[in-house]
Amino acid sequence: MNDSHRKAAEFHDLATHAHFLAAERHGKQDHLSGHEYSRRALEHSNRAHEMAETTRRNERGAAETFDSKVEEESIMSKETHTTAAYHHERAAKSHRAAAQQSSTGAHEASQQHSAEALEHSKKADDASKLAHQESAQLVAAPVLAK
Repeated sequence: MNDSHRKAAEFHDLATHAHFLAAERHGKQDHLSGHEYSRRALEHSNRAHEMAETTRRNERGAAETFDSKVEEESIMSKETHTTAAYHHERAAKSHRAAAQQSSTGAHEASQQHSAEALEHSKKADDASKLAHQESAQLVAAPVLAK
């Protein structure tokens, strides 16, 4: 189980990095590069989310479910990437904590961290999708203006 948490944390770290790069590029009006980083972030986010769900499903005695409501705000692409990166960082941190707790035999604590990781992973995945959609609109806007 530790290995699954570590892999999920790695995917969240990759998505975090890609979101920060996308936010930076969009902030510099380099929408084409920003969109490419957004695409990469979305791919890593999807993998991280799948891994988080699989890991959580495999945890024994998982009786809790978390509400995955994502706040709906109209925010720009740069801020959306930052939000996604935040949730990816939190998910990675929770996966690492779950792995550590599992390795010491603290299975109840491991399950709690795993549930937190899945909650952040869902929010990160939703934010990644929204950021990628906004990024695509920024790339298309100059083309439509011509």
